[in-house]
Parts: sequence; C-alpha cells; structure tokens
Amino acid sequence: MIFTIIQADDTWALWGILAIWASVSIFLEQKYKWASFLSGAIIALAGALILSNLKIIPTESPVYDAVWAYLVPLAIPLLLFQVNMKELFQESRKLLFIFLICAVGTVIGSTAGFLLLKDYIPELAKIAAAIGASYVGGGVNLLPLRPNLNHQVKWFRRRWLLIIWSWLCCLPCICLFLL
Repeated sequence: MIFTIIQADDTWALWGILAIWASVSIFLEQKYKWASFLSGAIIALAGALILSNLKIIPTESPVYDAVWAYLVPLAIPLLLFQVNMKELFQESRKLLFIFLICAVGTVIGSTAGFLLLKDYIPELAKIAAAIGASYVGGGVNLLPLRPNLNHQVKWFRRRWLLIIWSWLCCLPCICLFLL
C-alpha cells in the first residue's frame, strides 16, 4: 500500500478534502476571470491530481467510488436546471450541426478502429464502445458503461488511466480556447 498523508480508509478526512477543494474550485471560477476560463471542473481535477501526486490523498478509495456512483449523476441534472432552453436553442444551432458532424466522425473512427484491431486486442468491442461514448458525450455517456466494464475490462479499473484520459481530452480544448 502506498503511504499518503490521508489514507484511503480515512473517510471523513477525505470527504473534507474533497468538499474544501470543490468549494475552492467553485469560488475561484466565480471570482477570477482566468479561473472561469478554465472552469471549476478543470481546477478541481488539477487540484486532485496535484494532491495525489504529492501523496496527500490516495489514488483509490471507497470515497471516490461514492462520488462517481452518487454525486456525479446527481450533479448533472442539477446543472441542467440552470439552462435556459429557449436561449440555448437560439444560440447553438451552428454548434449543434458541428457537434453532429464530430459525433458521426467519432462513431466512424471507433468502428474503423474496432474492425482493424479486433483480432489483436481482446474485449475491444467494449473498449471501443466506452471510448466512443465518452468522446461523443463525455462523462455523462461513460458513467452508465463504467459498472459493466469495471469487472470485465482490466484496464478500466485503473482510475489513473481515466484521469490521464480526461486530461488528454481537455488539453486540446484548452489549446483551442487559447488561440
């Protein structure tokens, strides 16, 4: 077991760190322009990444499983309650068309990758489905697939891989915003 200042079974301390860092991320996003440019979610991910690399918080814990199982699915509809649907449809017609083109491209790419590599990688259908779903819809599409893949695909249990994967998806977006 890797030593960290807060152990994986120290539930209350870990919940406290997560709550404090989430609050700091939201505060920074609302207070500073640079933080709103990055978003509170990216700041929260970066903070968790730094805290785990500094061995302050563990990389795996039942607390994280509770966050993924209960808080994230609960937060998604709560965020959608704030959306003005009329304004959303008026302002996002072109963006929706671009998204649909990208989604179709992702499905074609996932299918092509599966067809090319299915003889070489076991359980590639499940992996391609997870990657394609997460690229099209992000964590919202990945969450329903996670319990099924967790026990069947060994690489999916590696949370650090999901964190790196999330960062690799975010970095091109940040670079595009900086242009």
